[in-house]
This record gives sequence, C-alpha cells and structure tokens, in this order.
Amino acid sequence: EVQVKLVIYDALGRKIRTLANGFLPVGTHAVAWDGLDAAGTVVGNGFYLVELRAGAARTTSKLLLLK
Repeated sequence: EVQVKLVIYDALGRKIRTLANGFLPVGTHAVAWDGLDAAGTVVGNGFYLVELRAGAARTTSKLLLLK
C-alpha cells in the first residue's frame, strides 16, 4: 500500500476538492470528479490543476472542465 492524495485546484491555486486521501494498494485506480467543490457547489467551466501525490512521487496536470 502507498499513501495517495489527489487534489483539484483552480487556476489561482485555491484548493477546490480532495478526491482521494489515504492508503491504496499498488496498481491502477480510477477516480471521477463530478464538477463539485468541497461544499457541494457546482464549479464553473475552465482550467483546473490536478495534483497527485503517491508516496514520494508528485505530479501536477492541467484539466479542462466543460459542461
């Protein structure tokens, strides 16, 4: 198992929602984002950043949300 954290940020770097935070077995996993922030409010169209931390590894990717 490895500690995994998956977080969505807006284009200004503000945290929108944490989608995963805990231990997962090593392997491939899928997570779906429903376009809601942490309060359950629908977020607007636009670019978001997705940060994935798995153990010592860290990666950030761009995400375009269109409805």
